[in-house]
Amino acid sequence: MVKIVDSLQQIGLTEKEALVYNASLDLGKATVEKIAEQAGIVRTTTYTQIESLMKQGLMSSFVQGKKTFYTAEAPTNLKRLLEKQKNAVIFGESLLEQILPDLLAAHGKTGTRPVIRFFP
Repeated sequence: MVKIVDSLQQIGLTEKEALVYNASLDLGKATVEKIAEQAGIVRTTTYTQIESLMKQGLMSSFVQGKKTFYTAEAPTNLKRLLEKQKNAVIFGESLLEQILPDLLAAHGKTGTRPVIRFFP
């Protein structure tokens, strides 16, 4: 389990999101109490993590009787998360290329800069 949680974190989930998602995968449909117990985190924190995972398309909920159950969406949805991150980086690079000349010009206008030298 630790390796999966670590890998999920490297993909972009927080530690607690990874714990909740992994627990939900193991349990299938489950109440927040069961997910919290399986993940080893408190119930109130689990609600927050589930909400975040739902916004990312990694979990969903449904009501059965008087109880709300949560379930993990297919792990293939993690590819969508990575694609979104990749697009954000590409957009950021493009934006930086557009404004870099202005930034460099502003940097050159400030005049002299202090120089710090280290001697061995």
